Amino acid sequence: MLETLLSLFFPKELTQYFDLKSHREFKDERSSAMILEMTFEEKNELPPGYSAADYQAKDFLEKTILDVPIRTRPVQFVIRRRRWRHKITGEIIKRDLSFIAQDGKYTSDLVTFLKGGD
Repeated sequence: MLETLLSLFFPKELTQYFDLKSHREFKDERSSAMILEMTFEEKNELPPGYSAADYQAKDFLEKTILDVPIRTRPVQFVIRRRRWRHKITGEIIKRDLSFIAQDGKYTSDLVTFLKGGD
């Protein structure tokens, strides 16, 4: 039920590859706006084409990005993204997160919204 609800509000890739770990509301010091912050952690599932026998979860990279407001509240995601390391070669792989815009500060949906696209 929760996953269905989240999929109505958030990018498909976010709900498909990540679990919601926490959420909070806080007052932004600069704007005094109440901000909804949601922390998502990537599931320990390798991208397609890679074998769990060859790779192990290494650590997380954390990034905060902005998304489309919900009920007039700014929304920011804290994305805890996994990195996997090849057990022999040390090669590091990460999942492609195309729902994050090129500069990595906004979701692609927010960029389209701000540009006035449909």
